[in-house]
Amino acid sequence: MVWELNAVEKTDGGTKFISGTHKANLPNPPSLVEPNNPHLDSYSCPPGSVFLFTESLLHASTGWNNPKVDRVSIFNCYNSILSQYHRLDLAHEIIEAMPPKRQSLFRGVFDWQLTTAGPEDSSNRYYSPSNRAL
Repeated sequence: MVWELNAVEKTDGGTKFISGTHKANLPNPPSLVEPNNPHLDSYSCPPGSVFLFTESLLHASTGWNNPKVDRVSIFNCYNSILSQYHRLDLAHEIIEAMPPKRQSLFRGVFDWQLTTAGPEDSSNRYYSPSNRAL
């Protein structure tokens, strides 16, 4: 989700995407998300608009091109515990210092075929070194 707090014009830059790719199950060459790719589309919207898209939609960010106004946006990602699209880069020691409920946000993707015997590993409800998202 991108919540645009200022107006955005199509030529301003920021978030770009390729419509329809949320259904594609093909490997993407790195050139697809290069800022000058003519297949990347942009959008315009008034202040306060929210742009919702699935994380599987091919998207990229580009530099902001509007010198008259700063880009002020709020980005948020809502995923169920069954999906994960990014590998986290927090060190294990940082996560271990968090309260247990906060640690649970850093567990790996639930795997229906986990065969380990421990309740912590098979339920994937809590963070542990064996199910971390790293």
